[in-house]
Amino acid sequence: ESCLFVSNHRSWTDTIAIYSVARQVGAHGYVKFFAKFPLIFFPVYGLAGHITKVVIFIQRSAESATRHFQKAFSFLRDPKAQHPFWMISYLEGTRLTVKKLEDAQAFAKKRDLRVLNHVLQPRVKGFISMVHELRPVTSAVYDITIGYKEDPNTKEPTPPFTTYLLDYCQGQDRIIHVHQRRIPMNEVPEDEDELKNWIYKLYTEKDELLEQFYKTGHFPGQTVAWERMTTSYAVSCYALTV
Repeated sequence: ESCLFVSNHRSWTDTIAIYSVARQVGAHGYVKFFAKFPLIFFPVYGLAGHITKVVIFIQRSAESATRHFQKAFSFLRDPKAQHPFWMISYLEGTRLTVKKLEDAQAFAKKRDLRVLNHVLQPRVKGFISMVHELRPVTSAVYDITIGYKEDPNTKEPTPPFTTYLLDYCQGQDRIIHVHQRRIPMNEVPEDEDELKNWIYKLYTEKDELLEQFYKTGHFPGQTVAWERMTTSYAVSCYALTV
């Protein structure tokens, strides 16, 4: 099925986790991202993402962003286009850091919003547009929360992205915790104000999930068996990309 996919954003490793979630159900070919335009110049993957329409690059100007959004929505609604799709959204807009969290908490106090400790305040306008435009062709919102061990001093996820890649190449295991749930689209409000409050509530729940994760070392709920990606599969993916 097609879905809108919402995740917290801590590290470049988030993308690996999201693709791994999709691969468990054979949906890794459905994944699509919005990304800042400068990332199109990222070696190999930026241009490849643009050509294959896996990544939709958005410029900062409101007029340009609106134009790219409408073009993307038109493509995704087209029955002749690739279907189904998973439209990935990092509603925080950027990776969480200590400084960004402090700024977000100050913003929340000024706007009389709940102060969050483990996620940034979500940016709601883009997601509201996405829900309105893609509701007819999506069945659900997939709500994903990713948990990492943290450096006690910097609060940065550990290990960093490059270490994950090097460890994988050396056959070493690293554990990433992922909490996943499916929310049927008919449970997502249609009214704009109600939808805005629903998004804030969603991120409050993420914050509570992460609070429990950092206390206990795991998320609540049923544990799902995880199918490992074989080395031959990984090599074939890299070869195909190049």
